[in-house]
Amino acid sequence: LRRELEDVLKNSKSKQKRQDALKRLKVVKSFLVDLSTVKKINKPEWMVVSILPVIPPELRPLVPLDGGRFAASDLNDLYRRIIIRNNRLKQLMEIKAPDVILRNEKRMLQESVDALFDNSRRKT
Repeated sequence: LRRELEDVLKNSKSKQKRQDALKRLKVVKSFLVDLSTVKKINKPEWMVVSILPVIPPELRPLVPLDGGRFAASDLNDLYRRIIIRNNRLKQLMEIKAPDVILRNEKRMLQESVDALFDNSRRKT
C-alpha cells in the first residue's frame, strides 16, 4: 500500500489525488516499524474504541421549556442512537443474522460514533 501511495504522489497530475494519497501515506507510515528502535510506532488496536467515554449529564442538560416540555442536548440523542444500534447489533449477532445485515448494522453504528466524535460528519 505504501508503494502504491508513493506512486500516486509521483505520477498523479491531480492535486486532490496527491493530497489524499499524502494523508493516507502518513497514516500507513505511522504503523510501520521504526528501524532505529525496532518497535512499532503505533498499534492498529489503538484505533478501536472498545469503551466509549460519556460526558457527564451536567454538560448535556435537559432545559425546561414552556408547557412542561424539555429540550434535550443533541449529545443525548447521539448517545441514545449509539446505545440502540449497539444493542441491536448484539441481538443480531446472538441470533446469527446474515453477514450482510451485520455489516450494515456495524456501518450504522460506526456512523453514529463518528457523528458523536465529529458532529459535522453527521449523516443520520
